Amino acid sequence: MYKRITRRRLLHGALLGAAGYSLPLVSRAHAVKRVVISGWGGATQRAMRRAFFTPFTRATGIEVEEQTYASSGLARLKAQLRDGVAQVDLLDGPPFWPIIGREQGLLEKIVLPGIDKSHFIDGAIDDYSFGYSTVSWGITYLRNRKAQPRSWRDFWDTRAHPGRRAFFGPFVARHVEYALMADGMDIDAVNPLDDAKIERAFRKLSQIKPHVDVWYQTPAQCERLLLDRQIDMAEFFNGRAFFLKDQGVPLEFEWNQAITNLPVFVLARNSPNREYALQFLQFLAQPEPQAAFAQLISYGPTNLKALQLIKDRLTLERMPTYPRNFAKQLMLDGRWWGENQHRIGARWSQFLAS
Repeated sequence: MYKRITRRRLLHGALLGAAGYSLPLVSRAHAVKRVVISGWGGATQRAMRRAFFTPFTRATGIEVEEQTYASSGLARLKAQLRDGVAQVDLLDGPPFWPIIGREQGLLEKIVLPGIDKSHFIDGAIDDYSFGYSTVSWGITYLRNRKAQPRSWRDFWDTRAHPGRRAFFGPFVARHVEYALMADGMDIDAVNPLDDAKIERAFRKLSQIKPHVDVWYQTPAQCERLLLDRQIDMAEFFNGRAFFLKDQGVPLEFEWNQAITNLPVFVLARNSPNREYALQFLQFLAQPEPQAAFAQLISYGPTNLKALQLIKDRLTLERMPTYPRNFAKQLMLDGRWWGENQHRIGARWSQFLAS
């Protein structure tokens, strides 16, 4: 069952002691095998390769074959199962995929014996999901602007904050929450969502829609738009925003009213390499690979032991779970969106097409 990650539980977990925690590497007895993992491409998958895939292969001899299904992951898995057999083992997706995938019969339970869940943030490890990191989506903008957007109300205000705008088109999740905050709703009042809030959000979204220049389809597309200065501000996520900033792109990421997500791995039904997929998740549960990933892509680890391995202050300050950042954000309600994504998603598609 997906559980919301509360500020209190996160801050309590961050104070856990470091003594007595280790997870053994898996045996090399099953070497020269493979696991097929689908990601989202771009900087995130490059960081996974360095922090997760290559070290896992080095430690176990199990090769990682990469796919890039991105937002079409569950749909492609469904088509594969309809045609006979899954061609992927693990899929990287948003926190509502476990709910949707389970209801559609696309996933298997994830059984990871020996892992102490008390070392992880709430909801990180569930029957149908393994949350490997935290990522925040918020306003990313070119900083050579006279007026800098500090809230979603600013993002909606095209007079005070003129410029070319971009939103992520494939998912309605987050856009409803942005719209409610743009409409003046206090961040602590946004969740739980209900039908009245959905109506209010779509009314507000209709105001910004004529001013959205690009509804981008993949994070890599938005990355290119920012690199080429084709947009001035966008809904984007902190990992790639800081990655581009380090490459010299004059970007800023606004933590205020950002939305924290819990990216998860889900296990395909009839996974062709199920044993090795579970071994990969066992490896990933250790603090070392999670700390390495956070230092490459500015995402927060779910194993709070990893925080103690990150010594660089700038890295910590760029993470969603850094206390000063976390206090300004809203946690995405993955369970609500899992149960309502189909219904609200259909309306979202009509909204974009109209």
